[in-house]
Amino acid sequence: MLLGMINNKSLKVLNIAANKIGCLGLRMIAKWLETEPALLGLHVGNNQIGDTGARVFSFGMCYSKLKFLNISYDRIEDDGMACILDTLKKPYNMGLFFFYGNPIVSKSLKMVERMILSGVLKQNYIDTKVNEQYYSVMTYGYTVPLKIKQSKVESQDPKRRPFYHLPYYERYQPFY
Repeated sequence: MLLGMINNKSLKVLNIAANKIGCLGLRMIAKWLETEPALLGLHVGNNQIGDTGARVFSFGMCYSKLKFLNISYDRIEDDGMACILDTLKKPYNMGLFFFYGNPIVSKSLKMVERMILSGVLKQNYIDTKVNEQYYSVMTYGYTVPLKIKQSKVESQDPKRRPFYHLPYYERYQPFY
């Protein structure tokens, strides 16, 4: 497949999710990405890549123009995720980045939080919300009761309320 893709200059999005490509397949994709193809989106989720595959992939990814990357459920741990996060700081900003389902802990989560604060990643365009309280002990040691204010019940009016036209906003920005 990759031998045919070397000559293809028009491929924008590649979806090879759930194909069990592993580290060797990702190494070949990384070598192809070093040739700076026109690829803008890559979905390699559910492929059992692991840390070594993520590290090898990060070497080729720094040359690419990727704006969409999905590496969900790839068994990438902290060290592999750190390699990928380090290569996201490239001339082409990452638009959509999905990494949920990987067994990452504090090191990578702190990197993601710093990247969100610095503007390299945008919270609306990743699939994980980073919050330190989810990964530590609760502040009070027990659940805090919610304080809900009672809202006023409006009187039953036979007239219908006016239907307001609300603008529609895309959740994700287009990546091409």
